[in-house]
Amino acid sequence: MADTVVKFVSQKVSKIRWRPVSHQGLQSSDVFVAGSWDDEQNKISMWKCPDIKSHSNEENLSAEQFEPQLLCETLHLGDVTDLKYIDSERLIASSSTGTVTVYRYHESAKTLSVHHNWEAVHRHPSRKTCACTCMTLNTPDIVTVGEDGRIQVLRIEQRYPIRTISEYDYLINVLSYNRMH
Repeated sequence: MADTVVKFVSQKVSKIRWRPVSHQGLQSSDVFVAGSWDDEQNKISMWKCPDIKSHSNEENLSAEQFEPQLLCETLHLGDVTDLKYIDSERLIASSSTGTVTVYRYHESAKTLSVHHNWEAVHRHPSRKTCACTCMTLNTPDIVTVGEDGRIQVLRIEQRYPIRTISEYDYLINVLSYNRMH
């Protein structure tokens, strides 16, 4: 049995995240999501790793039996700049187009669908979109930062951002004040 398995995916992969298990316990996840960048058509792809432990005593197994298997994929507009899981069924992807999208994974049908999105939440004053560079999650809120210098606070299931912080100097002053008092 090989200790390392290599899988050619014909994409430039920018982010990978393990899917959280839906129940508590010591079981680890065997499904992960990958996002691509700089391709003609970028994608969000779900993959499943085979259970290597159950085959550890068997001989004459080919390396292909240990390769991750593609479960499903969907197109993603722009480069995937970040990925986060909300829960075992929903994940968030940010884009170089300034868009943030919530995808839902339908395990029984092995499909990904767009559950919700915020188009161009990051853009320059000229209305030209710019990348959403990172995000963090504190359910139900999502906080994003973009190349426009703005921080957007989004709430899952709400159509528009609930807060926009565009004055960086103001934010620094508030944070400094709070630390001093």
